[in-house]
Amino acid sequence: MKKRKANSKSFLKRRYTKYLIVVAFFLFWMIIFDKHNIFRQITIRNDVQALKEENLNLRHELDSIRIFNDMLERDISKTEKLAREKYTVKREDEEVYLIIRE
Repeated sequence: MKKRKANSKSFLKRRYTKYLIVVAFFLFWMIIFDKHNIFRQITIRNDVQALKEENLNLRHELDSIRIFNDMLERDISKTEKLAREKYTVKREDEEVYLIIRE
């Protein structure tokens, strides 16, 4: 009787060992060799996070450009100042001298 119990425990042990080996091999294969392995998933997650941050920064920049554009549309003196300083626009009857500092 004892021999049979010991034999059945040995049988269960071998059976679970086989399943454990198969599961371990499957997990190893999925983590290392699969097309969607863990390393690729980490890389993709990092890329998505970087793109979300870039998207947020671009949205803030777009908001500030819209505010600046609205200000230029409402205030003619600001538009004239920007045109004179940045694009060197002048009136017909004036001369503009550019001073370049080195």
